[in-house]
Amino acid sequence: MKKYVFLTLMIVLSITSPIHAAISLNGSGQCLYIPDSSQNGLELTNDFTFETWATVDTVFGTNEARGIVGKFDTLSQRSWYFKPLKSSGTKQFGLCFSSNGTSDSWKTLNANFPEDKSWFHIALVYHSLAGSADLYLAGAYLGTVTGLPTSIFNSTSEFRIGSPGKLFNEYWNGKIDKVKIWNYARSSAQILNDFNKELIGNETGLLAYYSLNDNNLSSLTTVKNTLSILGGATFTLESPTMLPATTTTTTTTTTTTTTTLPSSGNWTKACGAKGMTLGKKTDQLAVLANNTSGAPTLYLKDIGGDALASVSIPGLTGASILFMNQMYSANKILVAYILSSAYYKIEVDFSTTTPVVSTAVTM
Repeated sequence: MKKYVFLTLMIVLSITSPIHAAISLNGSGQCLYIPDSSQNGLELTNDFTFETWATVDTVFGTNEARGIVGKFDTLSQRSWYFKPLKSSGTKQFGLCFSSNGTSDSWKTLNANFPEDKSWFHIALVYHSLAGSADLYLAGAYLGTVTGLPTSIFNSTSEFRIGSPGKLFNEYWNGKIDKVKIWNYARSSAQILNDFNKELIGNETGLLAYYSLNDNNLSSLTTVKNTLSILGGATFTLESPTMLPATTTTTTTTTTTTTTTLPSSGNWTKACGAKGMTLGKKTDQLAVLANNTSGAPTLYLKDIGGDALASVSIPGLTGASILFMNQMYSANKILVAYILSSAYYKIEVDFSTTTPVVSTAVTM
């Protein structure tokens, strides 16, 4: 009699989520960069959109600037840069463009960005034909600066993140994450729609997307444009909470529309959250819902699971919501909004099933 031995092979597939990360910069010679010889498509000369998330980890001095992005070097190789700053104590966004590499146009716009280590989103939209740029904070339109050149000089400078360029000693002190560069001028509606979403990398018009997840310095687009680290910058797990990517195709348009949610009627706004004490799962979702019959209510629930807690927030009645995001303290959700033309923020602590709403403070 023949004996047969059957071996059963068990193959276990492990599917893991990416490790969400950001780059941490200390304000002293640290940045990310790509040499000019390695840049592919980042020689921006016409319409483009730049977006990123950032934190300010030390308060700005009364007159201090810190670069977020730039391609600006020496007195004859100037392209453009963007940097938040304080001028006589007033917080502003500053940008500088050159059409010939030597002379340039410097413009500023007041921008009340946070300085408390909380994450915020920035967007710069350049319209070459008009010689103008739209600026956004947390998905909300701040204003348009005019008088810029109608094209940008293609210099041999490094492309830098966390620095305006070699010509300045103005390095970012804080964290940067989710850098997006598009080859067209995005509309207000497009920016508001996905400023707090991950991207896939194949979206229409996307030149580069640095999610920095898994400590990856390469763009998720087909053209990688890999960054290098200068000055010992390090990765951190403190990253903004983003909604997952969708496969929706981005439509190119230059239409300007309202950027805030309506102050009345039924609407919802959501953000992802991770590691809340109340949760039974790793990932949670915070949902702010407005109902015309009562005050807006903030809900917290496990994604794909149980509702965890909710709280009514009468102070948001009639407000236009700018954005909401999980704070550095894992159990808190930050809500930023406009009411009677003033900017406010509140914090909601979900440490217990009875959430605690902070007093609103101006931004």
